[in-house]
Amino acid sequence: MDLLNTMVTRLRELRAEKQLPQRDAMEAWYVLTDKAGALFATPGAKPLVCKMANLSSLTAVTEDPEQSLPVMAGTEKLFLAYTEEVDVDAEREKLIQEIEYTRGFILSVAKKLSNERLWPVRQRMWSIGERQKMADGETG
Repeated sequence: MDLLNTMVTRLRELRAEKQLPQRDAMEAWYVLTDKAGALFATPGAKPLVCKMANLSSLTAVTEDPEQSLPVMAGTEKLFLAYTEEVDVDAEREKLIQEIEYTRGFILSVAKKLSNERLWPVRQRMWSIGERQKMADGETG
């Protein structure tokens, strides 16, 4: 259920970022992976995402569709139909900034985990939480 919520949120954020009206139903696609296939095989999952994100359709694909905007929801890739011209350089710059931020985040967590002075002071749960943050940063 968390992944469904993330998908809806990311699609809504993309629409807001690109100033696409929420009231207009749009076509969307998702890359067919084991996780996405199992999720959308659940009864009611696909209609729920369509209703909450105001999609006219949500279709599985194996490759990136033309004329679409990609968005990541956790480890799953979604695409929203987009017919206007995309500024490739601006999109590339945003993606590069996001990658650099994620790399910096992973590096800061790795530094915390490698600091030997903190180990006697910190509890085991802290290290588990930091390792989870690092794993989330590497997959997201």
